[in-house]
Amino acid sequence: MVRKIPLALVFLVAFEAFAQAQSWQLKDMGVGLVIEDAEYDTVLKIAERGAVWDAKELYEKGAFAGKYKGNQRFAAWIQGPVQDVALWDYAYTITYPDGKTASFGRYGFYRGGHGTVSLSTGSYTEGKWKIEFTIWNRKTNEARSVGSVEFSTTWGRPQADSWQLLDAGVGLFDQTNYDTELVILERGTRWSQKWLYEQGYLANRSKTFGTWIKGPPIATFTDASGNPRWLYAVTLTAPNGAVQEFGPSYFYAPGFAAMVLNVASGAALGHWRIDYYLVRRGSGEKTAVSSLSFTITE
Repeated sequence: MVRKIPLALVFLVAFEAFAQAQSWQLKDMGVGLVIEDAEYDTVLKIAERGAVWDAKELYEKGAFAGKYKGNQRFAAWIQGPVQDVALWDYAYTITYPDGKTASFGRYGFYRGGHGTVSLSTGSYTEGKWKIEFTIWNRKTNEARSVGSVEFSTTWGRPQADSWQLLDAGVGLFDQTNYDTELVILERGTRWSQKWLYEQGYLANRSKTFGTWIKGPPIATFTDASGNPRWLYAVTLTAPNGAVQEFGPSYFYAPGFAAMVLNVASGAALGHWRIDYYLVRRGSGEKTAVSSLSFTITE
């Protein structure tokens, strides 16, 4: 017996699949060491992320060739939703330390919804880099900029009392063990205010919406008296241009700090910017170390 499926049901399923394919939302983006194992095309496995890298060490340990610790490669990545129907591609533009740029792509995402970009510094041993990602719709040819990542390379490790950015982001985190463990649940650059409210992430519970910054443990940058040499400060710019400044403040002992973001009001809708600064204890010397942006929608 042939089972008949109602036409309305077929249309509904097709419509939902089409709607899902039409939408694309950034889930993660970064630079670091990516594990290339048998699941490389289905699961994005990040061994380490950061914003400052020793190019000499990466070269000597095989990270540019995907041989660091056996199967880790120095790369950038972009993570979006899994596409049941392949509709979106990605492209990227690299800005080198001398200001020159080069564009690459379009490329299809892996089955896991992610794409990776192998990186090698070549003749550029030191300096600041920027990678800008764009996604393309295969059917409409729509192109949309979805964000950028910046990082720096050195040749040889910096001095022992220096501070290195390991991570900074915006998203959901669990603050149960707020001063001993940074537990990131989800990161992103575009968030629905309604969804955050309905899920309870705007109620300052254990799982909440906010921003974080992470460096090395405090014990690695203390002076002879046991005091940390570095503090941090934050500047928050709201969609209406209003600026709030926080800090300088101490990092928690493991080297991170996190802050809950209040985006529950109507004035919160729009584009936000977060600037993190490192502040030298005593002199007050201030250095910009990370700049983040995110958007709150209805």
